[in-house]
Amino acid sequence: MDMIQFVFEEEQPSQTLIGKIELETGCNYRVSSSPATASLVKLNLENGELKSATQIDREQLIDNKLELVLVCQSLASILVIRISILDINDNSPYFTHLVQNLSIIESAPIGSRFLLPLATDLDFGENGTIASYSLRSHDEDTSEVFRLIRATDEKNGDALFLHLERELDREEKDAYVLEITAYDAGTPSRNGSKTVFITVNDANDNYPIFNSTFYEVIVNDKVEVGKALTTVYAEDKDIGANAKLRYRIVEDPSGQFRIDEETGKISAKISNLICPKPFECRTQNCPRDTCVLAIEAIDQGTPSLSGRTFVNIYLNESSHNEPILQFKIYPASSNVAFISKNTTNGTIVAVVTVLNDYKGKGKKTIRLKSGNEDGVVRLETGNNYAILRTNEIHNIRLKKAYHLEFEVWDEERSTRIAQKVLEVHVRNTDDNPLQFQYRNITIDIPEDALIYTPIWQIKSRTGSESLTYKLDDSALPFTMDELTGILKTQQALKAPNSYDLRVVVSGLTPFEKSETIFLHINVIHSKKHLLVFNSDSYTFFIPENHELSEKIAQIKAFAQDRINEEQIKYELVESWSRAHFRLNQESGELVLKKALDYEAKNEYTFHVIAKGFEITNATR
Repeated sequence: MDMIQFVFEEEQPSQTLIGKIELETGCNYRVSSSPATASLVKLNLENGELKSATQIDREQLIDNKLELVLVCQSLASILVIRISILDINDNSPYFTHLVQNLSIIESAPIGSRFLLPLATDLDFGENGTIASYSLRSHDEDTSEVFRLIRATDEKNGDALFLHLERELDREEKDAYVLEITAYDAGTPSRNGSKTVFITVNDANDNYPIFNSTFYEVIVNDKVEVGKALTTVYAEDKDIGANAKLRYRIVEDPSGQFRIDEETGKISAKISNLICPKPFECRTQNCPRDTCVLAIEAIDQGTPSLSGRTFVNIYLNESSHNEPILQFKIYPASSNVAFISKNTTNGTIVAVVTVLNDYKGKGKKTIRLKSGNEDGVVRLETGNNYAILRTNEIHNIRLKKAYHLEFEVWDEERSTRIAQKVLEVHVRNTDDNPLQFQYRNITIDIPEDALIYTPIWQIKSRTGSESLTYKLDDSALPFTMDELTGILKTQQALKAPNSYDLRVVVSGLTPFEKSETIFLHINVIHSKKHLLVFNSDSYTFFIPENHELSEKIAQIKAFAQDRINEEQIKYELVESWSRAHFRLNQESGELVLKKALDYEAKNEYTFHVIAKGFEITNATR
C-alpha cells in the first residue's frame, strides 16, 4: 500500500487544485472516503486532478487532515491520499461571554487581583495564540484605578488578572465600564473584545450628615399636639443598610418633644409649651424663650455610625402671626429664578415681599443672609419688601446655582421672625443640544440573567457628565442608574416576553433640553449558542463610481460551539441602510444597491445582525 501526501491551505476557493495523481493506464479505479471528505474534495479519475469541492475550514476538521483511498481493482493496488490542511488567520480571538459582571467591595486594598476569563482563538499555531491583552475605558480616570496583569508559567499556563491600582470610593464612583481586547499573534493580527461591568459594593465608611449643623424654628407657645413643627434631614453616602437612618432625640431638657425615627419630623407632646430663656438672657433682655434639642441620626451598618445636629425652637406669644416670605420671579414667563453671563447690571431677578400681619410693632426688614459670597446680586430694601437685582457679573466665574437665604427682622425687637431660601440658577447660553449615537435600541436578554445584571449603557456623544437618566415606568423589571445611564435587571425575567422602555435623559439644570431614548427588550429562552463576528467593526473604502450590485465586502459571523454556517442568516439593522446596500442573507456578502454621491454623503455607518437557529443574536 502506497501513500501520497499533499499540503493545502484552508479557505481557498472552490475548484482550487490541490495536486495531481499519476494514474495507471487500464486501471479501473474506485475512490473510498468518509462522507465529510467526499463533500470537501473531488478526484477526477480521468486526468488525476484533485481539487477542492468547496471552501475548507480547518477548524471544522477533527484532526486537520483529509484522507482518500484510491483502489485499482484490476491490479489490486491501493494508494492512500492524505491532505494536510494548513491554517490561515481567519478567526478572531473571542471570549466565552461578551459581557462580564464583577463586584468589588470599596474597602478592597490596593494590589487586590481579580481573575478574569481568558480569550480563545480557534486558529492553529501563531494564528491561534493570544499574544496580548489591552484594557480600555471611555473614562480617563479608570486607567488609573485598574491595570491588566497577565501571568504565564509552564505549570499553570495563562492567567489574566484585573489589578487594583487605587483605593475605591463608592460614594465618589460606584461603577466602572471596561473593555478588554485580546490580540492574536497572526499577521495581520486579529482581535476580539468583551465588556466588564464593575460594581463597587458599599462598606460602612460614611457618617450620617445633616443638611444643617443647626435648625431654627419659630412657633407659638400654644401648638397642636403631634403636628410637625419642623423636620430634620440627614444623608449617608453609603447604600443599603449602611445608609438607612433612624432619628432620635438625645437631649431634650424640657421633655416636651418627640421625633419620628424614620422621617425626622419633630412634634410637641403637649399643647402649652414652656421653654426657658437661654443662659445669656439671664443678664440681658432677650426677645424669646428657647428650647434646644440635640438630634442624632444613626445608620444601620455594623458597627453603626451616627451624626448630630441641634434644633433651636423659639417661642412667640400665641397672638403673633408668623410672617411669610414670598418670591415673585422675573421675567414672569419663567418658573425659576435665573441669571446668565450676559445678564446686564441691575436686571431684576425677583421681588421679595412679607405676607401676613405680624403684630409686632416696628419696621420689618428683609435681609440677604447667605449665598451671595460672589457678589452676583444685590438687595434693595423697603418696608416689607425688597428687590433682588444683578450686579456686574461679566468678570465673575459663575457657579451652576446660588442658594440665597433671606430672613425677616423685627427691628424693634432685634430678632429674626422668618426665613426662606431662593435658588437662582445660572443659564449657560452656550448649551449644545444632547446628541446620542442610538435613539432606538433593541436588546435580546436571556431569561436566566441574574438580577442587577447590566445590559446596556446610554452614552451621550457630547460627553456630558451632568446628565440624569430616568425610566418612565418604574414598575418594569429593570432599573436605570440615574447618574451613569446603566440599565440593569431588578427582577427575575420570564421568556418569551418583551418590554418597551422610554428613558428621559436631561441635564441637571432646568434649562438643558431633555431627550428621549427608546429601548425594546426581548426576553428570550436561554440558549447554548452565541454568535460572534470575525471583527468588532468593519471599515471599507470604496470609490464614488463603485458599480451597482458589485461586491463591497464579506461579513462573517460564527458560533462558538461550531454550529454549521448554513444556519446563520445576516440582515441590515437600520431600514435606511437597505435603500443603499444589499446584504445576502445566506453568505453575508455586502453589495451596492444605490449610486453613490461623495458631495452629498461621504460616509455611512450602519449595523449588521447575525441570527441562527437556537442562537443568541449578536449585533455590531
